[in-house]
Amino acid sequence: MCYAKKKAGTLPAHSGGKGESPVKNAKRVAFSGVMTALGVTVLFLGALSGIGSYAGAMLAGLCLLPAGWEWGKRTHLVLWIAVSLVAAMVIPDPETVLFFAGFFGWYPVFREAIGPLRPVIRIPLKFLVFNAVAIGGEFLVMRLLAPETEEPWMLLVLLIAGNGAFLLYDLLLPRLALLYEVRLRKVLFGEKGTPSGKRETAPEEKKGKGRS
Repeated sequence: MCYAKKKAGTLPAHSGGKGESPVKNAKRVAFSGVMTALGVTVLFLGALSGIGSYAGAMLAGLCLLPAGWEWGKRTHLVLWIAVSLVAAMVIPDPETVLFFAGFFGWYPVFREAIGPLRPVIRIPLKFLVFNAVAIGGEFLVMRLLAPETEEPWMLLVLLIAGNGAFLLYDLLLPRLALLYEVRLRKVLFGEKGTPSGKRETAPEEKKGKGRS
């Protein structure tokens, strides 16, 4: 499922903002507000607990997924901007905020956009973008925001660990989409997804089985 229309194994989108009834629109605004607050809270707790810049940003990024899956990529991106702005004002750890605002907040939308590309192009492109953001972010933090934070050799260790964490995160997203559609959507909105976990296989999925 994707933002624009249902498609197995990616991102489910069930409705858009245009033509919504006042009740549905109010539900969308309220739910988006709750997810924004949750994203900021997760970033704040991640910064306080010291679980790592990557981990805090990843977990906060996951908080935006249900709203994006329900109401599309525009809602997801609006929430990403809102969480980034609020987090920048209230969270003391600039590195965690930077990785969320610079990558993990918008990555699910980017992942969906490059989905039609061939794996030989798509997979290196994912890691190229991630490493560009990670290296640029670490350089910015080290040189401008908090130069006393880490030794240079630690940055290499963090980058290697970050690539491993990003790989797991990327593999997790389509599985979360399926879990949301089958189980969690009913809990949040009282609506069932695909019954019994069964789903149709999209034509492109049949051709490119095993793509990440």
